Amino acid sequence: MKDIDIDKHASKPRAELRRTDHALSDPEEIKAILARGEFGVLATTHEDQPYATPVNYVYLEEDQAVYFHGAHIGRTRANIALNPRVCFNVSEMGALVPGNKSSDFGVDYLSVTVFGTAEKVTDADKHLAVLLALMTKYFPEHIPGEDYPIPGPDELKRTAVYRITIEEWSGKYRDHSEE
Repeated sequence: MKDIDIDKHASKPRAELRRTDHALSDPEEIKAILARGEFGVLATTHEDQPYATPVNYVYLEEDQAVYFHGAHIGRTRANIALNPRVCFNVSEMGALVPGNKSSDFGVDYLSVTVFGTAEKVTDADKHLAVLLALMTKYFPEHIPGEDYPIPGPDELKRTAVYRITIEEWSGKYRDHSEE
């Protein structure tokens, strides 16, 4: 029986949830979680080796994309070059919910998983725009051009910017107060 269940679940479409009663179906709510998330976890693969790494990111709705910065070389860059299919998750932990027995304990949460393809951004204007968007997201009290100089070409060469083009997403939540 378990083998049948494993096959059934393993062959589901990538954004399909097992517990549809916990699905976030409102695209605006999914976008809001992506916009406010503090960090995300990027999953890449090379051959049979998965690799997950936390990254600072910015979601740009107008591009239907998630952007992050990183090194020009390294495992993330190599994995993306060899297999651009990626998965990206943003989660928010809510209340811890105690119970009378261990199986009654739980946690409230919100999460969004993005499925898509990643690539290194090569357009210099987009590279700068994304880095400024990242600065604005994480340091909103600092104004570019006033509190720090706009990065020039030499500074921009020091970091790469990557784009995840969103093909699909799924959102999940758990709110024990609804039960």
